[in-house]
Amino acid sequence: MRIKLIILILFYLFLGIKPVFAVIITMSNIPPTITDEQFTFDVSVSGASAGTNYLRVDLYKEGSTNYFGETYNNDIWYGGSDGKQYFPITILSGQTWNGSIQGRIGNPTVGEYPGPRNYKLRLRRYTNSGGLGTTDQTPQDIQIVFTLPTPSPTQTPTPTPTPTPSSTSTSTSSFTISNIPSTIDSTEVFNVSVNLSLSGKPNTVFYLKGAFKKQDGTNYFGLTKVGDFWIRNNKSYLDHYKITTDSNGSWSGNLEMQPDILDSGYEGAGEYIFKVGRYTEDRSLSWSNETTIKINAQEVILEDDDSDILGITGTQSKQDTTKSSKKEIEEYSLEKYIKVASPASQTKATTSSQVNVKNQKQTNLFIWLGLIFIFAGAGSIGYIYLKKNANLRIPFGK
Repeated sequence: MRIKLIILILFYLFLGIKPVFAVIITMSNIPPTITDEQFTFDVSVSGASAGTNYLRVDLYKEGSTNYFGETYNNDIWYGGSDGKQYFPITILSGQTWNGSIQGRIGNPTVGEYPGPRNYKLRLRRYTNSGGLGTTDQTPQDIQIVFTLPTPSPTQTPTPTPTPTPSSTSTSTSSFTISNIPSTIDSTEVFNVSVNLSLSGKPNTVFYLKGAFKKQDGTNYFGLTKVGDFWIRNNKSYLDHYKITTDSNGSWSGNLEMQPDILDSGYEGAGEYIFKVGRYTEDRSLSWSNETTIKINAQEVILEDDDSDILGITGTQSKQDTTKSSKKEIEEYSLEKYIKVASPASQTKATTSSQVNVKNQKQTNLFIWLGLIFIFAGAGSIGYIYLKKNANLRIPFGK
């Protein structure tokens, strides 16, 4: 009996079931309705092992295994079978990953997408090796209102009418930016020309924002000027630059931009990807073409009460000199002091010429008076003590 008990204990110690830690995926801020355009939502991944994982956007009809959809992997839209071609995320040991992901319906078949109705949205997770990982998640409801085009059976013998709708759709559906500088300073304000042509979106409201990111990064940053305010990239899409297309679905104009050097996405001097995002009123996000901008970093000197100051003219480095022991008079350009606010905060950007900031310590009259009283009091106490206890006669008046 004892031998059987020992064998049973060894079995549980060495061959027993190991604890399994579930990988939990949570989706939020999902647009309730989407079309054939791309959409964005937020994701958190917890419980995964450290390393690179890959996320894939799946759309499907409830009760079906006919999945469709494409995922943007920071380079191209992908919907194939290679798990390592999907959206990459970096999992740190013991930490939860939080970020945003972009998807679209792609080119589904009639069997996968029979038409407008409610569908399910989920994320598929691939591990560092490209294999499919297990996850615990709750698929979310999403309504798709896009109608698949009906193929024409006479397309080959009558080619003239067939290309007409496709060529019209392609030529009049564009979202481009131009007149972008190739090099800027980190505190420099510049203009971007935006041209929007969406034949199917006449008299439609959109919200525009400019954004920078590193080539292989996913952390967007930037400041877009709206009226008298500078709006950060992570503010609500309703705070960004509001436009309305004309009766033909077109709009063109300029955005005033500046890097947000206090954002964690800014990594100092170097090359960054720049593009403009377009939000619909239901929060779906589409991007323009992108270009590369080289940013020459400016030195940042922050005092304790200057957390909302973006930059001042200096040398080619990004640093915080709050604890610096160097005390001297420095001349700052207030044109570089741009305060970030949403329109609701009613805080406007400060723009004046120059001001001298003195860091020198000045003598305080009250300190000197206090020292005089302290020395006088100490002398009086010493005099009284000596007179009473030592019987010394010290002349101090009559």
